[in-house]
Amino acid sequence: GKYTPQYKWLEQELPKVNRTETPWLIVLMHSPWYNSYNYHYMEGETMRVMYEPWFVKYKVDVVYAGHVHAYERSERVSNIAYNIVNGICAPIKDQSAPVYITIGDGGNLEGLATK
Repeated sequence: GKYTPQYKWLEQELPKVNRTETPWLIVLMHSPWYNSYNYHYMEGETMRVMYEPWFVKYKVDVVYAGHVHAYERSERVSNIAYNIVNGICAPIKDQSAPVYITIGDGGNLEGLATK
């Protein structure tokens, strides 16, 4: 939430990043916001709604997440503005948004996600 230490820390730190000194801005998180696996669909939605506007505003380059036992990567997309087709909301291409990469496939004993 907006009053957690994580929120306050990120709110203070993102604007301080000097992109001349730090040309790549990378975020690591546990659960991916975007993935195509039904069992994990929208697990990170509350965090996405809260933090994605900052990631776009401060032009985060890449977001790495694990949790889902699979590998996926996206184009630069955001769900701040979205496209509704056939009643389904989908993120849109956004060159200010990060690329999202799910890297939860390595080293797991349960096998790769299939659904």
